[in-house]
Amino acid sequence: MHKIGESFERSVMVMALKIFFVFIFIRFSFAAEGEINSLARLAVKNPCIIIRGAMDLGSGTTKVKVAEINKCHKTIGRILYEKNVKVSYQADLDKSKDKSFSKNMLIEGEMAIKNVLLEVARQVTSHENIQWKSVTSAAFRNAKNSSEFVHELNLHYPINVRILNQVEEGILGFNSAFAYEPKPLKSVVWDIGGGSSQWVAESKGEFLFFLTQLASETFKELILKEFKKNTTTNTPNPFYREQRLIAEKIATQEAEKLNPQIKELLKNNAKVIGIGSVHFHSVLGQIHGLKNKNKMTYTIDQIETAIQGRMGHTDRQIGGDYATTEVSNLIYVCGFMKALGIKNVVVRKINLTDGLLLDI
Repeated sequence: MHKIGESFERSVMVMALKIFFVFIFIRFSFAAEGEINSLARLAVKNPCIIIRGAMDLGSGTTKVKVAEINKCHKTIGRILYEKNVKVSYQADLDKSKDKSFSKNMLIEGEMAIKNVLLEVARQVTSHENIQWKSVTSAAFRNAKNSSEFVHELNLHYPINVRILNQVEEGILGFNSAFAYEPKPLKSVVWDIGGGSSQWVAESKGEFLFFLTQLASETFKELILKEFKKNTTTNTPNPFYREQRLIAEKIATQEAEKLNPQIKELLKNNAKVIGIGSVHFHSVLGQIHGLKNKNKMTYTIDQIETAIQGRMGHTDRQIGGDYATTEVSNLIYVCGFMKALGIKNVVVRKINLTDGLLLDI
């Protein structure tokens, strides 16, 4: 009987301890949850913090970023969403007889935007409070029906699209290049798009420009007209020595038109900063591979080696969604670097969306 009593007392004590620890756990859980909610409320109430969405419809790729922005300090915080979608506006326009986007292209473009916004709604919990800014560039400047298309997009989606002229695109690209780090004393920003390319520098408080329509897609189309005149193919691949020399000459001749003041900066060892998908995804990707994020510079020698490694390759051998422009992009960059005496390009994983995020 005494042993039974002792056993019963131990059981009661064990039960009491369990209840006590459960109570402590619940109390601290609610306290932690309360603290998190309190922090969340403080973040929401912070008048400096906004959620900004940025979209660049581009000429060949639609780029999207959503991030926390401190509008008081004009800094980019956490990137909440990021995506690139191939949408070939420039390639579609190149095939057009009346310089208009086709109906299929407009449907594809709208679907890309719609799908991105649906993904943002699922992944970003504060998606209802996102302030969107969106821009278009070269292909939209040249398409006759782009204004109507942009008007319809703005009616049905909260993305606030604006068609940039090329000077505005150049300035936005320049500002984007320094969205995360200070501007070097002497620097030239080189942005290669699908339908246009911008060289921008700053000297004595003024912008210097070289604006050209020769870019990734337009360069490819020019090559096709030069050495594949009697075919209906949409790719310049495979390249051989003769085709490579023809293509490089086109790039070299365009590079020689560069603004003399920018040429002078280059002669005085200004840093060349490459932004946009061509520099990062295409050129750097073919030289170093995109998994090696530490190597953000390429040299003229590395470009030459990459071109030689691609000689004779078909689209299938090259692979990827952008196979038709991969080799021609290398040749384009090579021609400019040779003509301008550029030994290396510092690449930043930057596009116009980074500048839009800070366009308060």
